[in-house]
Amino acid sequence: MILKKQRALGIACSAGLALPAAAQDVIVTEVFYNPSGREAETEWVELFNRGTQPVDISGWMLGDEDNNSPSDPFGSGQLLNLDGTVSPESDDGSIVNSLVIQPGEAIVIGGFWDPRTEGDDGVDNTMDAFVRSWGEDTDGDGVGDTTSFRVVLLVNTITIANTASLTNEVLRLDDDSGMTVDDANYQVGRDENDWPFSSNGRSIYLQPNFLNGTDNDVGTAWALSAAGRDGGREGRLVEVDQDNDGSFDTLYGEADVASPGFVETSLGASFEDANGNGRDDALDIFLGTSSDCDRNRVPDEAQPDCNGNGIPDVCDGFATQIDCDRDGLPDSCQIAGDPSLDANMNGVLDACEDVFGKVIITEIMFNPSGSEREWIELYNASSETIDVTNYFFQDFDQPVPDGPEPLFGTNNDVDGDTVPDPILLGPGQILVVGDEPLDSWEAAWGSVSAAGYRYVQAPLSLANNADLVNENRTLLRADVDGDGNILSAIVSDNANYSGTTSNAVPQNGWPGDDGRGSFYVLGTGNPADVTGSYNDDGGNWNLSIDGLDGAYRVNATDRFDGRDVGSPGFINFGVPQRAAGEVVITELMYAGNSDFPGQPGFDAPDGLDEWIEIYNTTGQTIDVSGWYIEDEDGRTTGFPAGSVLAPGEVAVVAGNDDYETNPLPLNEFYAAWGCGYQVFVVADWYEDSTGPGLDRLSDTAEGGTATNPSAAREIITIREPDGTLQDVVNYDDDGFVWPLVNTNGQPTNDAWSVYLFNQNDYNEIDNDSGLNYAASLIGLDGGREPTPTAVFNGMQFGSPGHLDGVQVPDLGDCPPLPCSRADLARGFGALDFFDVSTFLGLFDDGHPAADINNDGAFDFFDISGFLALFGAGC
Repeated sequence: MILKKQRALGIACSAGLALPAAAQDVIVTEVFYNPSGREAETEWVELFNRGTQPVDISGWMLGDEDNNSPSDPFGSGQLLNLDGTVSPESDDGSIVNSLVIQPGEAIVIGGFWDPRTEGDDGVDNTMDAFVRSWGEDTDGDGVGDTTSFRVVLLVNTITIANTASLTNEVLRLDDDSGMTVDDANYQVGRDENDWPFSSNGRSIYLQPNFLNGTDNDVGTAWALSAAGRDGGREGRLVEVDQDNDGSFDTLYGEADVASPGFVETSLGASFEDANGNGRDDALDIFLGTSSDCDRNRVPDEAQPDCNGNGIPDVCDGFATQIDCDRDGLPDSCQIAGDPSLDANMNGVLDACEDVFGKVIITEIMFNPSGSEREWIELYNASSETIDVTNYFFQDFDQPVPDGPEPLFGTNNDVDGDTVPDPILLGPGQILVVGDEPLDSWEAAWGSVSAAGYRYVQAPLSLANNADLVNENRTLLRADVDGDGNILSAIVSDNANYSGTTSNAVPQNGWPGDDGRGSFYVLGTGNPADVTGSYNDDGGNWNLSIDGLDGAYRVNATDRFDGRDVGSPGFINFGVPQRAAGEVVITELMYAGNSDFPGQPGFDAPDGLDEWIEIYNTTGQTIDVSGWYIEDEDGRTTGFPAGSVLAPGEVAVVAGNDDYETNPLPLNEFYAAWGCGYQVFVVADWYEDSTGPGLDRLSDTAEGGTATNPSAAREIITIREPDGTLQDVVNYDDDGFVWPLVNTNGQPTNDAWSVYLFNQNDYNEIDNDSGLNYAASLIGLDGGREPTPTAVFNGMQFGSPGHLDGVQVPDLGDCPPLPCSRADLARGFGALDFFDVSTFLGLFDDGHPAADINNDGAFDFFDISGFLALFGAGC
């Protein structure tokens, strides 16, 4: 029989009953999370029915730990049938396919961009493209034309993380009642979590010893796909013309390796016993009786270990100091076999001694805003001139290139001949390698010659979510013969940088990545400290902030959008610079939950109730006129003219984006939070009118939805009119270092500001650590709940104007305010016809701003009251 779970059964399961046995037999057996083509269009998951009964999975879905956007039901997508026909999705997205997975059958679930979706970029993952890449080539033309398995492509499916970790990504398979049938908490790593290496273009699959829903949550049960093993095979290059202009995008990458639709179930087919103990190597590794440092499924004790250090030679090669020429054989073993390789007998291969550690990586722009305008800065740390013409970049998991294309000198020829012009770096000189032509580069970052560094164009492809094994970026020297063939490659430097995870969490001690700034090496005061080993420690790097350590903002051009920050050609070898710290941030209300302007479609996170508290740390009066708030997205307008902070004074900065219906925010703020302190009102906080704005303190994802701040997502700065940096706060709401704004980190029924503890010395260093902040509570350090107003109409708690030990405001001491309740139209400051028409619109909508007498009703008295105000010029 076919098992079909009904909704009633799902309710029973949620009440504590177990899933039917047949449903539990459907498990995740392969994950292709990092294809070399376009993501997330070409990611997919393989499901396998290990049982003896067919199971209907029509209404099942894929999800993950975020639980924000589960996939469409499997039966609602396009289905490639075994006879080669495709069952289409219905126009309304309803389930049209009865999708039954048979015993022993594997099926692939993937995604594609729906051509009917608004904003479609024209690059769709179609069933035809999938078959061309992964199908069998029956006619010998090098293109797939049929498959022996079924495929489902969905309009909406989850994005599978390339940087999966213990808490990201928990891949979940749910049935049609929402019950979890299987979850595979896959990760990406090496020794630290026993999962296969991250590698572009290779799936991970469940080995035949472990085909069950328990073992598939353990990293050693999985393997990295390899051609010719357990059904592994190479995909094919599939390109599409995105704009029908002759320019092609790679949809499926060339030579990706996976085994879609194939699950090896025979233990005999994969049995190997390299260590000779009579047990399958896969079981030895799974049970922990054998280690597998390189995750190649061969026990370490069965691999060569020429230097006898207990680590296979191939794993010694992960440390360039042990295997500087990257040939898989420790240098000490090479020297022992041939002493002439170390003529001066210092224990270092002569070939490496000439190169290793002399040219090092000092800055990496791997995740710029907008289009990928990546670049890497190199520094000659030696005392001699070095010819880097034939240097190139390489990942450790990629082969050495077999031709001259990646060599730095290729695009440096100015003579019109075929011989690259030499690129000579003197002692202490800097070279920037970017993927832009020189004229485009200089239009964005300024004159290369004036800055005193060299620039060369070369192809780059740097991972945004790099980790310990991806990107393991190396700088190599190539020895090239007359035909352009690389004979050998010696590592000069290994900068094993780590970006953030797909959930914006920094990794391995490296800075958070905001999608704007480069990573650069921190100085120590001694240039000799900046070496090839120093720069492999993420703690020795910083995220570029405009105004610190030579970093500046790129010019806006047709190729750069003007928001990137970096210091190309400059290295600060001295002590890292700090912000001025005269005026610092002491409180952030970034999780406001009011629903103003109260219009349909505005959810709680879209209210206009965010603000920042600032403090004059000095004993001098400071004129802050024209100062502004900036983050990685943009900046506000300047503080109003005449804005002055007395010594030790606290003030609040709030946004004044009007949405065409905003009552005077200054009135609203004091009415809500009380008085006794200054409030500086600025624009471009919520909406951009004069240029790129903040896009909210809680950040705004594509589509306008407010999202959580993170260590890599919200970096707030205070700047003077000329851009001089006063303060930086890189805040978060992780619930560990930084307090949560509520129980789940998202604005719901209530929300709190985060405020700086009484440190007796509020400063620009302490206020960048979440350990020094607390969530506001009523009665503690000035914490209070605002009086509800039209703008501040949600439950929230904060202490604006109150800084413990410094300033305790008289909340009833409200300053005289201009009579301006009738000035409602866009462009405050003039009373005219537009104010009248705006009021009438608000009145018809029942908007709180039209309740002139504040009695909760909309009637004649509100109209007469408004006309009286308007007639009086206020």
